[in-house]
Amino acid sequence: MMATAIKATSELLSISEIARRLKLDKATVRSRLEDLGYEPDDSSTAKLKLYPFNEEMEFSIKSAKDTLSATRIRDLRAAAEIKELKLAEARGELVPMHEAIEIVKRVRNRSGD
Repeated sequence: MMATAIKATSELLSISEIARRLKLDKATVRSRLEDLGYEPDDSSTAKLKLYPFNEEMEFSIKSAKDTLSATRIRDLRAAAEIKELKLAEARGELVPMHEAIEIVKRVRNRSGD
């Protein structure tokens, strides 16, 4: 039986809504999001920045009491993502970029025949 990773579902929330839910000041949430490296969702506008909020983000924001702890959390998340990529590569679940490009080129050339 193959183990599968469970990804937390996210909902798009503004900084104000995240602050309200976590009972934190908006400036604190804004600062922690920046320190943790979170980026607004692509659907955000200039006036309304929306972030994909889930349990992982909630834990990170609550845990990041200062810039140093935020940096540590960010580094741990990055290291975990690298491990996941290496595991996917070892399982043969990743396609090298040059192979994907070659496949697309061949498909395009065939459709042009």
